[in-house]
Amino acid sequence: MNRLSAPVMLFAHDIKKYFVEQIKCMNIKQFKRHFRMNVQTFEHLLVKLYGIYQSKVGHPEISLEEGCLICIWYLANLESFRGVAVRFGVSKSTAWAAVLRICKAVIDLNRRYGLIKWPSRQRCFTISRNFEEKHHIPGIIGAIVGSHIKIVAPKQYPNSYINRKGYHSMVLQGICDHRKLFTDVYVGEAGSVHDYTVFFKSDVSKRPLEDFPNDTHLIGDLAYRLTKTLLVGFKDNGYLTDRQKKL
Repeated sequence: MNRLSAPVMLFAHDIKKYFVEQIKCMNIKQFKRHFRMNVQTFEHLLVKLYGIYQSKVGHPEISLEEGCLICIWYLANLESFRGVAVRFGVSKSTAWAAVLRICKAVIDLNRRYGLIKWPSRQRCFTISRNFEEKHHIPGIIGAIVGSHIKIVAPKQYPNSYINRKGYHSMVLQGICDHRKLFTDVYVGEAGSVHDYTVFFKSDVSKRPLEDFPNDTHLIGDLAYRLTKTLLVGFKDNGYLTDRQKKL
């Protein structure tokens, strides 16, 4: 066993060293293409996560930098844990632990600093003005949409998680401002749940009108219904004008 394990460990170490060196040699465009963020954002994330990551119970098997690279690669490329493990020269369990640890640290970071938060009254006016300048529709403080996150079929009620496209998923509802920055996120409903039902269950549907100053509102597609705080497009029943179709 000893004679067999040494070459395997050396091989894994060589892969790890090679790929990490490859990352360091990437130019700005290559890094963003592979990790879906620029180098400055990655470095800023490392600085913000450092204290949280180190304070977690248990000693991490890998560095914060490597853990972040593994986590972001996994999230950005939808590669299997086995593939990620081989790519970074770590065990599958180490890759899984890195993703879990970094994700929990990011959640803690959001709780501490409110990175994803509902805009203030003044911020609502800024968002609304920018939306109107770009899209010529007044009063918008956020665009809402649902997205299906593919999952492995759960043991309990698996059929409830099959969406209209035929695969198992959870629904993520996101609201973004004019800069495409999240201001609200709600996730966890089964894939078979309709977008409007997800909206109705989320906290944002229960927000008071004071959070929508001067009759501002969200904008969504036809999966949603018109409410006091949610504007949707016109349904095309064959009678829409060209201007209505463009809206």
